[in-house]
Amino acid sequence: MILLKSVFLIAIVAVAMIGMMFPSVFAKNVYIQIDELPEWADYASNVMYLSTESWKEANEGLEFWVVEKWDDADFRVQWVKDFGGEYVGYAYGNQFIEVGLGDSNCLNKWNPYSEKYISHIMKHEIGHIFGHEHDNNPDSIMYPIALNLEYGLVEEEYRLTEGYGQFIPFCTIKDLTSYDFSISTTDETYGFDYYIVPSSNEFDKWVEGKVFQHYSNKDCFGEGWLSISGTCKGVSAGSGIMVLIDSELTTPLVTITVKKLEIPNIINSKSMLASKNYVDFEKVQSVKIIHDTATIDLNIFGDTLDFSHSFYQNKDNSIRFENGDGRTIHKYAEYASIGKLFDSLGMSFTNDCLIFSDGKSFCNNEDYSFTFYVNGQTHYLLSQYVFEDGDRIKIIYESIPKITSPTQNTFVPFDEYEGKKWNMDELMELRDEIMERSELDEKSEKIMEDRNAKLEAEKESQEAKIVQLEAEKENQQEKIAQLEAEQNGGGCLIATATYGSEMSQQVQQLRELRDNQLLQTESGTQFMTMFNDVYYSFSPVIADYERENPLFKEVVKIAITPMISSLSLMENANSESEVLGLGLSVIMLNIGMYLGVPAVVIVGIRKRI
Repeated sequence: MILLKSVFLIAIVAVAMIGMMFPSVFAKNVYIQIDELPEWADYASNVMYLSTESWKEANEGLEFWVVEKWDDADFRVQWVKDFGGEYVGYAYGNQFIEVGLGDSNCLNKWNPYSEKYISHIMKHEIGHIFGHEHDNNPDSIMYPIALNLEYGLVEEEYRLTEGYGQFIPFCTIKDLTSYDFSISTTDETYGFDYYIVPSSNEFDKWVEGKVFQHYSNKDCFGEGWLSISGTCKGVSAGSGIMVLIDSELTTPLVTITVKKLEIPNIINSKSMLASKNYVDFEKVQSVKIIHDTATIDLNIFGDTLDFSHSFYQNKDNSIRFENGDGRTIHKYAEYASIGKLFDSLGMSFTNDCLIFSDGKSFCNNEDYSFTFYVNGQTHYLLSQYVFEDGDRIKIIYESIPKITSPTQNTFVPFDEYEGKKWNMDELMELRDEIMERSELDEKSEKIMEDRNAKLEAEKESQEAKIVQLEAEKENQQEKIAQLEAEQNGGGCLIATATYGSEMSQQVQQLRELRDNQLLQTESGTQFMTMFNDVYYSFSPVIADYERENPLFKEVVKIAITPMISSLSLMENANSESEVLGLGLSVIMLNIGMYLGVPAVVIVGIRKRI
């Protein structure tokens, strides 16, 4: 059993996970039956391997094997999305382990644990399986308190309209920490401003038109962005990202995507604060002269791609290789990203895929994956990363270590799995083709012409879409007003007016039901589209009347509270069928409450009369 006490959320003791003390275990073969991970928890796919390897390294002769049937196993492993209390893992005797995948301790919103933290929990619980009790030494893996809570990569989407903002909190137990982040908008013309601020109070100041404070370190703030990624170092607990939408948009609503990841043990000093009187969204052109350099290594199945050939040299004015050097990147524009570098080379590079100009691709899948490093630290958003002078960047594409299940009576250890061998001749052939193209000017020009033609066609297509959206906008003024009213009320105008705030528990329940259940399925999305058309035709009038008449507000609260309570049944709906089944059940339940019961009462009264 491993605990997460609230006192340790304030005063944390930094204990490195590697270098933990592991008790001795007598040499033996251990057979494990592992429940399948949920589809949404692929971030924990390597936890079992990492945990068992740590025990093997500490105990010579110890081997772990995976079996399919519980009857053949020494113990069983199950996954828990959220224990909902002080536990993050539990061992039942020496036969059964439960391991947590995340918790809802940050603003009552569920966040995933990091792979490193889940592995720590697993190692601890395996110790109980081996019969070890808790140890009061903080350096021991059997220490009863989980001292090093870490959340994993969190991705969230927010729908906003012009002139509005959103505060996205950081979830950390550290007094001082650093975060990798990325922010992007679906609007391709009008952008956003962002500020990393010490608390939500600064967002409230912006709402009220007052001066607010933000962190002033590099990457901690910016204006006029369509997409940005960076690292803000030295921020305090309670901090978060404040995203402010431009005063003009291409469409009535835009979707803002925010990714955030706490960086372990990277804190230089506390970031300085600066004050900002936010008046407008005016963009100021920079006159700063920039020339930063960084080294990069791209390694695919052990072979490093050579960028020194002339085909890769001097391709872009903002970021490029030059002087025949295939390792050093030269950056001449402040916001030139690694993704832009690969674009200039005729390649497509995302955080999941690298595609060469001839269509050859290397992508993340169940067998192979990319790992990105910046200055020796793992980085998760490299395609958007804008490097700093002197950075060391490494990209590795390799096979994923797996736990191998036994076939018949033959058991294969974790570290001796058989996988597909990469054919180096195929990779060398690709390199030869690239070099041949570089020596044939006509063929190289044809490649670039085709690519430019494709880009031009895509541009024309996007321009046509913009024209179409502008035409639709003229006929949708009433719809836009409803959408703006929706944003002002946090997504549900009547509930916000009834319970007094968009941050109330009931309004958050409705918002999470919409975002986490309904909008994740096709039928739920269709229902929300039809519902919004009807709901926003009358809800602004009711919400306004509630604010003017407290008595009417109380009547509405009494009327809608049973309905909101019944919607909690939908929280466990994760699939299309579950959303349909539970959705219809909730609808019938509400029809019964609001129409059936009153009808029965009225009929009964009339019979007595």
